[in-house]
Amino acid sequence: MEVLRQRLDDEVSEQTFYPKLKKRFEHLFKYDEAHRPRIWRDVEEISPKFDVAKLGVRTIPRLVQISRRK
Repeated sequence: MEVLRQRLDDEVSEQTFYPKLKKRFEHLFKYDEAHRPRIWRDVEEISPKFDVAKLGVRTIPRLVQISRRK
């Protein structure tokens, strides 16, 4: 169990966690559901996609907090 806890701590350390969040956000924002690059045709398309990507990243720290409570 200690090995698992150490591995989890390593995965969510500041040096590794923030780059993972950034990569996740960029993927959600830049690529569509088929994993193809988005083609922005209208400025109004950007805000909803930004919000979805931001929400997708915000859930990750909450999951980490829940896992650390146990």
